Amino acid sequence: MTDLERLFAAYGEAKLQQQSLDFDDLLLSLWLVMQVPEMAARIGSRFDHVLVDEVQDVNRLQADIAQALKPSGCGLTAVATMPSRSNAFRGADVRHILDWPRRFTPPARVLTLERN
Repeated sequence: MTDLERLFAAYGEAKLQQQSLDFDDLLLSLWLVMQVPEMAARIGSRFDHVLVDEVQDVNRLQADIAQALKPSGCGLTAVATMPSRSNAFRGADVRHILDWPRRFTPPARVLTLERN
């Protein structure tokens, strides 16, 4: 086992002992809950509108959670700027912006702001 593997194992064990979750654990837990259609509908119905800011920085898991909250796209707004590679290490991918409209049926409407 490498030093890095030991570090991650110790981190996981510490979280278990402290009965705590980190940000990624919270995302994964929410994603798992949202895989149950009844739970996704119940949670999504609590929000009239969901805003995803900086959608160019989301990873696949976060994009899937947003879609599960408002699967038809009705009541969901995503705002993005031109993507950079700064968050690629977290799984951010320009495809999330480019493919976003096609995640919904009918495809989401795209509005482009030409000036600030």
